[in-house]
Amino acid sequence: MSRLDGAFDGQLFEGILEPPKTRVDDAVFEGCLFRKAQLAELQFVDCRFIDCRFEACDLRMVKLTDSVLNDAQFHNCSLMGINWTAARGMTFSVRFEGCRLDYGVFTGMRLHGLQARDCSLREVDFTEADLSGACFQGSELTRSVFRSARLTKADLTQTRGCFLDDTARCKETQVELDTALALLESRGLRVPALERGG
Repeated sequence: MSRLDGAFDGQLFEGILEPPKTRVDDAVFEGCLFRKAQLAELQFVDCRFIDCRFEACDLRMVKLTDSVLNDAQFHNCSLMGINWTAARGMTFSVRFEGCRLDYGVFTGMRLHGLQARDCSLREVDFTEADLSGACFQGSELTRSVFRSARLTKADLTQTRGCFLDDTARCKETQVELDTALALLESRGLRVPALERGG
């Protein structure tokens, strides 16, 4: 049995909590704070994280099988290589700030209003995700995939490496000039005045 099995309310978790690849089943964390917690490669199955905050935690390659994330906040955490689609999509509500989310998968997820500010999101798969109203301000998006993603009213300003192909569904989407020009080019359009420098 894992030390994280059970129900926890308002508890502080710090340091190394479980050895890698440990399985945690049916745990409930409500209003908990995880600070500098080492949780890399843990498998959470049917767990619930409600109104929890994670600060400077190592959550690389965590598995969230059928787990609920409701109003979870991640600050300065390492969250690389996570397949977020394994979590229960209808109860997925998270906020990321200053996190490393490289190589993650959000394919087909409903992520209305997702906040991912000042994050590294390299090679993340957002294929067919609904990112309406999402904010990626200040984030690195190099080689991330937005194929057929819905980006209505999304904020991609101050991002680096963002490329939207012609399948991305954009409406009132805010982007940087280089992203807009790459999108036009992918659709076969050119802006000669900009090519001449004015």
